[in-house]
Amino acid sequence: MKTLRTLTLSLGLIFMAGMLYAQEPMKAEKYDNPQWYYIVSVDYAPGKYDQAKKFIEDYFIKASEKAGTSGPVMALEMNSGTYDAMYIWHMKDGLDEMNWKTTADDVEWFKAMAELAGGQEKAQEIWQEYQSLVSSSKAELARKL
Repeated sequence: MKTLRTLTLSLGLIFMAGMLYAQEPMKAEKYDNPQWYYIVSVDYAPGKYDQAKKFIEDYFIKASEKAGTSGPVMALEMNSGTYDAMYIWHMKDGLDEMNWKTTADDVEWFKAMAELAGGQEKAQEIWQEYQSLVSSSKAELARKL
């Protein structure tokens, strides 16, 4: 039994020493053309999902089209889990977009939204009403493999 333990320990040490010897020194390495995505998962209040979809279809998508801004590259209706929907936007400027409190695209989108709604005040009311339908949400960043 003692011989088996000694053999196992020896083999483990030899394996670890081989791994340490085989590794190259660590060096800084940047991703080649990273593609970043902003993912928002939304849980709508009970019974409010259809109303939320109507706001999205009647205002938000149309405002994106009118403003020439990009909408989500993918919108998913969830069939399990906590959230009702997941919206995924490609971050065309990468993580630099996170440095903006309000982007130029945000400004153009809201201008178009105001035109569709009949003014900035009405657009703000629509946005507030949509937000009232949201029970909870979470936002995450992801890099394409």
